Amino acid sequence: MTLALYSRTTLKLVRVISFASLAVFSAGVSAVDALAWNNLGHKVVAEIAWQQLEPEQRKSIVETLRRHPKFDRDFVSKMDDNSLTGDKAIEDHWIFLHAATWPDIIRDDKEYDRPDWHYIDLPTFLDLSDKSAFAGKLPVNISTEFPSAIPQKEFNAVQAIQLCKAMLASKAGPDVKAMAYCWLMHLVGDIHQPLHCTALFSVEHFPKGDKGGNYIKVQRGKNLHSLWDGLLGRQYYLRDVVKVAAELSDKPKNANIWESAGKETDARSGQRKVMPFVVRMSTRLTYLTRLAAIRRTITCSRLT
Repeated sequence: MTLALYSRTTLKLVRVISFASLAVFSAGVSAVDALAWNNLGHKVVAEIAWQQLEPEQRKSIVETLRRHPKFDRDFVSKMDDNSLTGDKAIEDHWIFLHAATWPDIIRDDKEYDRPDWHYIDLPTFLDLSDKSAFAGKLPVNISTEFPSAIPQKEFNAVQAIQLCKAMLASKAGPDVKAMAYCWLMHLVGDIHQPLHCTALFSVEHFPKGDKGGNYIKVQRGKNLHSLWDGLLGRQYYLRDVVKVAAELSDKPKNANIWESAGKETDARSGQRKVMPFVVRMSTRLTYLTRLAAIRRTITCSRLT
């Protein structure tokens, strides 16, 4: 694939993944139960994006993904029976969706795992005194600068996305670009999950942040982060992914969701940035939930 085609394909991929993520996110905000970003969530985002890509773009991305250095171990060996039909079109479709989950598959793999890339802990605070106490002293990387003097392994999600885009625009080999595609699809989805782009800081309770809601205990699920991640469901066979994506893609039913997502990712807007919208909505969505949970925890601790 030529660099020009990589560039056009990457720009389109980022836009459609952002669009799909916003559609899923907006559906979650408007639903009683929020949608999520476990394997099913990431594949649903990828499926909506797949439907918006041109056949040539799909083909070029999948051809690169097939050059992934761990393709046999992390792709072929995990292909479900419904996708092992010998039909290349079905296999290509599955490979594209599966790529969006690869960064979670290689958790704890010392060679490939990049734990810090999955999030950016933009701060929220319990009160103004906490905000003042942490002014200029946050113990986390919230820089959006790229290139950066920060080691690549310590990049946050925003920096890692920019790194992946740079890799795809470079003369790197297809194996490197295959991994960049996986990370790019995954991370653009991640930063649209509210608990991947905000953290609650409190001098008394969370001096290092609440780890994206992982320290906020809830009655349903282990914690606020895992609750969000699992509400969409856990079955992620190709048929399940296509079904959920089709439901979200029902434009007459979800017209307001598609309209808001479309406005935020309109290519005609030039340098329009999705992050401010995501952070704004994420802060609103998670602040009251976090506040209620921490107050309940404090009250219970005082009673024991």
